[in-house]
Parts: sequence; structure tokens; C-alpha cells
Amino acid sequence: MKIVYMTYGIHYSGGMERVLSVKANYFAEVLEYEVYIVITDGKGRSPFFKFSDKIQIIDLGINYRDLVGMNPLKKCIPYFLKKLRHQRKLSRLLNEIKPDISISMFQYEASVLHKIKDGSKKIIESHFCRAVDLLRNKEKHGISKYIAKYLFKKNSKIASRYDCLVTLTEDDLRLYDDVKSVRCIPNPLTITPPTYVLRNSPASTESAHDCVEADFPRDRKNTNILLAIGRISYQKGFDNLVKIWADIEKEFPNWELHIYGSHEDRPYYEYIQSMIQESKLNRIFIFNPTDNIEKVYEKSDLLAVTSNYEGFNLSIIEGMSYGLPVVSFDCPCGPGEILRGHDCGVLIAPGDNRAFANALRGFMSNSELRKRYSDKAYVRAKDFSIDNIMGKWITLFREL
Repeated sequence: MKIVYMTYGIHYSGGMERVLSVKANYFAEVLEYEVYIVITDGKGRSPFFKFSDKIQIIDLGINYRDLVGMNPLKKCIPYFLKKLRHQRKLSRLLNEIKPDISISMFQYEASVLHKIKDGSKKIIESHFCRAVDLLRNKEKHGISKYIAKYLFKKNSKIASRYDCLVTLTEDDLRLYDDVKSVRCIPNPLTITPPTYVLRNSPASTESAHDCVEADFPRDRKNTNILLAIGRISYQKGFDNLVKIWADIEKEFPNWELHIYGSHEDRPYYEYIQSMIQESKLNRIFIFNPTDNIEKVYEKSDLLAVTSNYEGFNLSIIEGMSYGLPVVSFDCPCGPGEILRGHDCGVLIAPGDNRAFANALRGFMSNSELRKRYSDKAYVRAKDFSIDNIMGKWITLFREL
């Protein structure tokens, strides 16, 4: 089978790029499909995540991002010309490859791919939260409100022209009620955690031969780590996390807060740094993204998610696969669907920093509580194993 993925670039360290690398590698290495990734804005930059040597990466060199920051009126014609060139080059390429499945990541190619007659079944993936668009539209006024409504409806029209739209959550799926063919397939785990015996269980459901105790450092060292992962931006709500940490830092001298994320939003990043300095917090550490995130989860004890909104939140299932209990705001979309009803984490009403701090206190002061939730987190994470999730994709391909 031939599969072509399309997106704007793979040099970023975001969750969408990470998931793309895992899915594409699975198709190429495990199932031995012929896999292509077609990008528009590579500019010679190397992928942040590792892609199999069996995957062909093709940059069309359209470079839409060159228009970012340009006056909206002045960029209309250049953007239109780029779209025409994009459709022409992509059409030529797909008719040469003759793929069975073509997949848009809902980037610049979304309005182009469905027009191309190459014989492939066409899928579009949504990695964003539509509920947030609805909330933002309500806050807009005047002409900006009409533009927002137009773009919202336009995305539905684009999605309806594909053979199937795939969302990451059931909540997001329900907001595409005007699209006929919609399927929910969550993100898979992008890492392979060590196998370990479930804590506080009278007997493991797995044999001793298959299940080996891993050397988890939690509760075996002098310093415990509260972990947060995500781009340093408003979306991830790290301003709230700093306020929450300021409320509890002095109570827990053996705990540190570690934040891993990119700093593209410099004003917000500098705002976070100023908050830390003004509050005189000396046990918050911000690190750059790492391609060895497994080591980060392995040395951590608890995961905090203070996002204002999500498309899914990959760090939750990754952290749970390493046995991390989770405290998260119940924001749209993702955390609630992952955590609710599984006793592997605590959901907090969005914006309730006091309740969030109290939930952290409960875990940080009680190692036995952490262990109980850790066992449940590890079990829940298995629902998102690569084999389980990729099986859903294979089923979809067969049904199209």
C-alpha cells in the first residue's frame, strides 16, 4: 500500500509532528507500506523527530510561511499564486506516485488535496480543538466576527469534501455534525515505556516472566519532580501553573517543577520568566524540548496540565505510560476523555487554581496515593498503545 502524508513542515518539536513520525514509521517499518511525506515549508531544515530511512520526504518549496506578518491586503495575490503553484506541483507528484491513501494534516494542503484526481482515497486529520474556535467567535465583534464565522464554516466545507475526517476526540467529532464521514481515532503513544509490575496489586495479571520490575526512580531519591510539558504559550496556561506553584513551593522543599517546551512565543516566555523572578521562585526550571523525553518521564513523579485548550494532549498518555498520576484542568478537548472514570488522575474545573493546588498537595504529600494512581495510569495508557491505535487506522483504510 502507498500512503502520502501532507503537512507544512516536520522541523518543529510539536505533538502533531511527533505523532506523524510515529505513525509514518509504523506504516513503513512494521507494515512495510510505501510512505511519503510531502511538505510545503521545509527550507532544508532537518526533521526534529526521527523518520525511517524507508520514508521519502519531499519538499514542494511553496513556503507559505514567508507571508506571515505581511499586510493582509498585500499578501492576497502572493498567497493565491502560491496556492496555484501548490496545486499544480502536488497534482503532478501524486499522479506520479499513485498512492492508495492521501492524508492531509489540515494545513495549507487542505484546500488543495481534495481537488486532485489521482485515484487515491483522501483523509483529513484535525489536530485542533474546534470548541475553542466557537468560544473565540463569541468574543469577536464587528467584521472580525463575520470573518471568524466564515472561516469556521469553510473548514467544515473543506472537511466534507474528503472521504473521511479524523478527529482526536469524541468531543471534537460532535462539533463536525455537518460533515457526513467522521471518525475519532486518538493519538497513539509515541514512546515505549519499560514494563513494570503494577504497584499495590495483590497479583499481577501478567506472568513474572513477561513483567519485569523496572528501575523507576520515583520515591527513591531526595528530590521529587512535578513535570509539565508543552510549548511555552498561552495555550498551555503556564502562567496559571507558575501561580499555582508559588502557592505551594515553600510547603514542599524536596519538590521541583520542571517545564519542557519550545520558546517561539518570546513575549509569553519572557512574561513567564518575569513571573518566576518577581515571585522569587527558585525551584522552577524551564528546559528546551528534548528528543529523549523518555528519560524525563522516568525521573518524574507527577504530571501537571494547566492548558486552556488542547487538541488531545500527548503528554498525558505518555506520562501515564510511565506511571505518572495526572492533575489537569478539564479543558476542551482531550484531558477529560483520557482521564475521566479511570482513577488515574484528577480533573479540575478550568481556572480553579486553588483546587488545582490542593490536588497537587494531595499527591505531593502522599507517596502511597501517587503509587495507587500510578498503577491505574499505567493500565489506562495501554488503551493508546501503538498497535491498538494503528489497528483503527488500518480498519479505516480497508473501509474506504
